[in-house]
Amino acid sequence: MKESACFPTVLIVDDDPACTAYWRSKFERETCIGIITASSLSEGRRFLDDTEIHIHGIVCDIYFERGTDSEHHLSDGIDLLTYAARRRPGLRQYVTSFFAEDHSYQVKAKESGLSVLPRVEAD
Repeated sequence: MKESACFPTVLIVDDDPACTAYWRSKFERETCIGIITASSLSEGRRFLDDTEIHIHGIVCDIYFERGTDSEHHLSDGIDLLTYAARRRPGLRQYVTSFFAEDHSYQVKAKESGLSVLPRVEAD
């Protein structure tokens, strides 16, 4: 979905379709914002690089099991959010993870000053 001209737009970046569906459903139920989804770090980066797309916030998974964007030195969601901060200063950023058992990602996120959304379990 392209961003809405009337409402803020959030970019959801997650490589797990169930997690993406969870966040899409939550935003659709609880807000009136536009939603754009990306299933990889590379795709998320391309949306961030496209200045024609107005993104107001990003929700990004911490851990990406299905690959990196080595050309741009992106290996996890925290790297993508760091990239987003340089590319789009002032963008609201949130990091999340459904399944990451390794809490070092959450520690890294907090140390980077990122807002960590509460961990939720997929239905």
